[in-house]
Amino acid sequence: MKKLFYSSIILTLFIPLFLCGCGENYSLNKDKDKPDKVVLIGIDGATWKIILPLIREGKLPHMAELMREGSWGVLSSEDPLRSPVLWTTIATGKSFRQHGIINVAKQEAGSPKYTYYTSKDRKAKAFWNILTDYGISSGVVEWWASWPAEKINGYIVSDYFRFASPPFEAFKKDFSVTDMVYPEPIFKIVEKYKNITTIPEEFSYPEEKGMTLDEAEEFTREAGENDIDARKIRKMILINNVRTCSKDDLRTFFTGQNLLKAFPTDLFAIYFQRVDSICHSFWEFFEPDKNCNLHTSREEIRLFREIIPKYYEWQDSLIGNLLLNLDKKNTTVMIVSDHGFKRYCNPSPHSFNMNYLFEKLGWLKLKDRNILWSETVAYQPLGLRDSYHPICLNLKGRDPQGIVTIEEYENWREKIKERLSALETENGKKLFEEIVLVENPHEKNIDLNFKLNNLLSPEDKITIDGFNLSLKKFLMPDFQSGFHEYEGIIIISGNHIKKGRVIKGATVKDITPTILALYGIPVGKDMDGKALTDALEEGFLAKKPVTFVASHDLPSESPKKTVKDQAMDEGFREKLKSIGYLQ
Repeated sequence: MKKLFYSSIILTLFIPLFLCGCGENYSLNKDKDKPDKVVLIGIDGATWKIILPLIREGKLPHMAELMREGSWGVLSSEDPLRSPVLWTTIATGKSFRQHGIINVAKQEAGSPKYTYYTSKDRKAKAFWNILTDYGISSGVVEWWASWPAEKINGYIVSDYFRFASPPFEAFKKDFSVTDMVYPEPIFKIVEKYKNITTIPEEFSYPEEKGMTLDEAEEFTREAGENDIDARKIRKMILINNVRTCSKDDLRTFFTGQNLLKAFPTDLFAIYFQRVDSICHSFWEFFEPDKNCNLHTSREEIRLFREIIPKYYEWQDSLIGNLLLNLDKKNTTVMIVSDHGFKRYCNPSPHSFNMNYLFEKLGWLKLKDRNILWSETVAYQPLGLRDSYHPICLNLKGRDPQGIVTIEEYENWREKIKERLSALETENGKKLFEEIVLVENPHEKNIDLNFKLNNLLSPEDKITIDGFNLSLKKFLMPDFQSGFHEYEGIIIISGNHIKKGRVIKGATVKDITPTILALYGIPVGKDMDGKALTDALEEGFLAKKPVTFVASHDLPSESPKKTVKDQAMDEGFREKLKSIGYLQ
């Protein structure tokens, strides 16, 4: 595994000119007598359920070493178990009620579509803002809800750098380079990794064809009913998933590694997303013996059973390469996850194309595969998903081309609920287990929720207005065989960290207060979290006891440092000039 990864690095990573032959690396902050550097590595969804057995087998050497040399334990999460919410909690020390990122997505103003939360929605300072206030530099790579990139003492490659890259074309918009990264000139350094095509060999499946979800939906819609092989489609989507995930994390790694080497900062933070995606899609093959998904085939188990442990081993190699050239004596390394994972027992792993059903019921019109809003009453919005699935009315005054008036609103909600609740297959199965009228719909911009009947099969048929239709046209493979749980991970290792200590009682709210304590910066009294002092050596705490300030979000409470536009200081600007990125 390690050999394979290193060979892939040698073959694909062309070290840019600015990483060598340029003399000393220039630090964004030249002040002396700084505390130890901090490297914060976020791994979405990492769980001890996978890590500890692999460490016992000697397969995660870099994590194992950090644990031996430092402290580690469970990092407890909290509801809602959604990544943008939790990674913002980690970055602020505050729960969602204070920081304002409350979900994965929100409805765009004047649009029926949903979009991700951004840094503009955040109501509390993140650690990179607080460190800037105290003259400490940060490098931040692809953290959730970091777009648009804020002006800080250091640099930010925002999460929209990830969304502007494959496989996220569905979220494409007119991205501004100025917003995607800060300072703007670093975009020329990192853009070479935006559309990376390298796939690590163990995740490539060279003999197999892949298929995206969009391609699968189009194929299902256009193919004749007897031509659809759901098992084959499912396999192709899974193969596409693992290829995409490894490419995505490899791009994040290359981006972060090059910036870490070229522009050292006091704190470096990098976020890897795809362990989460892999666990969502492949857990049923990792634990097939639990027998809670009757649709798992022997071929799928053969192909995919080792994907999750292999991915963790590969992620460990990425960590080892990131830390390779750091001064271990003067660097504190923190590895955290926002939540853990568990088996999700769904006996009928399907999602449902509600918009296609609405078309057949006459509530939605398509033109050239696009929704014709002037003739559409109801639709299934993009970007939101849960155990319940949302339905929206095309409401006048809320949706840009709404046609349902406020006077008609409740009648339409009741009509949709009644009609959908009555739908049955030819053999008497209810299509939907539940149809729910959403409370306070105007606040949530969602009007109804539906829950699919798990007993449905693609072979079932339904009659609508005299037309006999196969559910193959409506059902798509669903890959939620792993789901979030509350126990994430934390590992802290460094000069001032106790060795061999098991951390108890740590939560996702404690990471930013701990970072502040390491730098001798007061912890905000309004933060919901605490500094993890049990992991810090007594001698360090004697020299730098944890202090407090009312809030870092109040202008009068923290010293202000001016952040220069585009380049942080002349040294950074000169560095970019020397390597040809500025004239």
